[in-house]
Amino acid sequence: MKGILTTASLCSLLLAAVLLNSCTQEKTVVAPAPAAVDWHSPDGIDPLDEASAAYLDTDLTELWAKGEENYKAAKFFDAARYYQAIVRYNRTDKDALFALGRCYAQLENEKLALLYVRRAFRAGFQDVGIVLTDKDFDKIREKEDFKVLAGRVEKYVKGQGECALIEAPFMFRYRIRLPEGYDATKSYPLIVGLHGWGDNPENFEGLYPEFGLDNLIFVSPQAPYAYYNGEFLGYSWFGDEFGEPGHVNQLNVDYVHNLTRMLTAKYKTTGAYLMGFSQGGGMTLMAGIKKPELYKGLIAVGGWLNTEWLTAADISAAKGLKVCILHGTKDPVVPYETATKAQKALVDAGYDVFMFDFDGEHKIPLDGLKKAVEWLKIGG
Repeated sequence: MKGILTTASLCSLLLAAVLLNSCTQEKTVVAPAPAAVDWHSPDGIDPLDEASAAYLDTDLTELWAKGEENYKAAKFFDAARYYQAIVRYNRTDKDALFALGRCYAQLENEKLALLYVRRAFRAGFQDVGIVLTDKDFDKIREKEDFKVLAGRVEKYVKGQGECALIEAPFMFRYRIRLPEGYDATKSYPLIVGLHGWGDNPENFEGLYPEFGLDNLIFVSPQAPYAYYNGEFLGYSWFGDEFGEPGHVNQLNVDYVHNLTRMLTAKYKTTGAYLMGFSQGGGMTLMAGIKKPELYKGLIAVGGWLNTEWLTAADISAAKGLKVCILHGTKDPVVPYETATKAQKALVDAGYDVFMFDFDGEHKIPLDGLKKAVEWLKIGG
């Protein structure tokens, strides 16, 4: 699911938020009406016509959510329409290409199913072996052409060496905003902000004024795994093609902890807070609960509590940590029930939890962000 592990945030574009708007904004941009353009005949395109490229402002996140909604409802024909729209905008979206292959298999169209599975592999889809086990392909599994493809996949999988990981040093960038008139002799609250899937530090740093504080140090680090989101090169906190998720999670959490330690050693602070959106919201709860002594509070927006990785002992040991959960009741990426389950689990474990739900989808509610800041008393 693109919203939680392989995606997840599917948004937060803040350089784009200032110029285009992003999911961190409450308002939306009204794009010009698309021009009638024959893209197979570029000589007829007017590059000065603003509407000729209005398609660039299309929200692919919404298209993906509609595709998933229809697929889960077994409306495979309708789901294919939305996935087709996505690959029209981004022909290298391997997940949407593979989703189309699954749709066509469910529709028992072997020719199109095989075509899109091959296109997904060419675009970089890594989990080749899923073709052999995914029940979505059962309706065409006994067809001759599919058997040929399955045989090639099986041979390929058996011919691969074992996947393993090695830890290696790597330099990641982060963006830091200091308050106007910063004085190194004074102490300031520090917020470490973890962006969502497919975003980057430059965009997420644009949240700085939305906290409503004029005495804030705000830092946005780059997530470890590069991912082209269809608009620009973004980053993910989770590498879905890695075979040791527990170990990888620990490395990611250690990265956030090490950054926090470095920042609190370099700058005088009144305390550090961890905040994140979507994947970053999930990472906020993981990292904060693992090392509660590093943080005075957490703000998880559109995220989730990973109880498969965090043990009951981990959660219990951090119960003195104050936690804010902000979540849209109509979130199609990370369902609202995910937030209510997290709230209940933390309250049952003895946490002081501030829950802010809003009538909206997968975005950062700016009024909720300010209320979280007030509840945590970040500004003093």
